[in-house]
Amino acid sequence: MLKSLLDLVSVTVTEEKRTATRVAPTESYVLIDRKKFNLKNWSTVGFLASPFGGIDMAVGQKCMMGFFVKDPYQTIEFEATIVITRVGGGELAGKFFLLSPYNRKMIDSYFKSYKG
Repeated sequence: MLKSLLDLVSVTVTEEKRTATRVAPTESYVLIDRKKFNLKNWSTVGFLASPFGGIDMAVGQKCMMGFFVKDPYQTIEFEATIVITRVGGGELAGKFFLLSPYNRKMIDSYFKSYKG
């Protein structure tokens, strides 16, 4: 009974993590220490870059990153302070930690008008 209760809690937490709509833009990347990494997907909350490697990153680390997001309808560029949430298996995931009000508005506007 305890195991099935733990399974239920685990599923609930996992589902909670993925509430924001994710978009997989085409010609997009993140820029870390002047190196480009493909932006696999992103949301108003964070991003996933893949393949990733060659830079030491740790979960919980904060850093400044550049984002270049392009799809057939629009292109946006911005910088943000992010916190790393996952690194490994050739992937890097993070959440936006600090965004200027202008960049927050630009990201929100992108997702409101996204035509995926």
